[in-house]
Amino acid sequence: MFKTVFIYEFEKFWSKKINILCFISIPLIILISLKFALEVNATVNTTEVIFTSTMNFPILSLQETLITAFNVIIMIFFTLSFNEEYRKGNLRLAFTRAISIRKLYIAKVLVIAVNVFLMLLINFIICKVIGKIFLPSTNEVALFFKEGMYKNKDTIIYSLKYYFLAYLTLLAFGSIVEFFSIKCKTITAALGFSVGFLILNIIYMAAIMSLCSEKATLKYLSISTFYTQFAGTSYFVAGIGNVFIYGMLIVIIVFQLMCYRNFVSEDYLE
Repeated sequence: MFKTVFIYEFEKFWSKKINILCFISIPLIILISLKFALEVNATVNTTEVIFTSTMNFPILSLQETLITAFNVIIMIFFTLSFNEEYRKGNLRLAFTRAISIRKLYIAKVLVIAVNVFLMLLINFIICKVIGKIFLPSTNEVALFFKEGMYKNKDTIIYSLKYYFLAYLTLLAFGSIVEFFSIKCKTITAALGFSVGFLILNIIYMAAIMSLCSEKATLKYLSISTFYTQFAGTSYFVAGIGNVFIYGMLIVIIVFQLMCYRNFVSEDYLE
């Protein structure tokens, strides 16, 4: 039964044209990053951490677009999946087809999680392909918050860790957007609260950085999705801020529990 619900939700996700457009936009986003990378390369040495080559383009490209384009895509995925379906009355079908509302919720969350993973995987692969065509090839690159130069094997491990925490930050922010989407009656309100949350993240980040010591700063900012996307991912993969992975897991667990409680207790027949 759950497999049927999952497939149904997966097909419904891909039936939305705007979701398809989000995936189609990934190559365009990467090309914009490529243009910026080529401009920077013309002004820096190959030993600098911001010099982009085929080896580190997947990292630098994602770092530039994670807090902008990908957060926007996450807001689209979650608001369409939860708020729009409630507003259009689609969730009432769960009762007419005798589908467990709990299984439906789990299926919806898993479908989005799978598609966010696919989005990052596609981003990584396209970055590799485009990088090989347009960017210089080097034997070594510098990595953020790490001394010295690193070869291909180390860069791949660094990239995988970076993408893993980036994935968690997107799911964490998505959990927050999901909460607003369930609580709000309109998409406009859900999007407004989601953008407002990002702004509050920036204010919170500025306050903590100005008031706390360096050691305490990483601890308190580990629960900020914005700061983790901005710098925490680099701290984590460099072995400096392992606390960021725990911070994102806490955000995901807390908001998913609240979302689950609200989703299964909502009266969809009203």
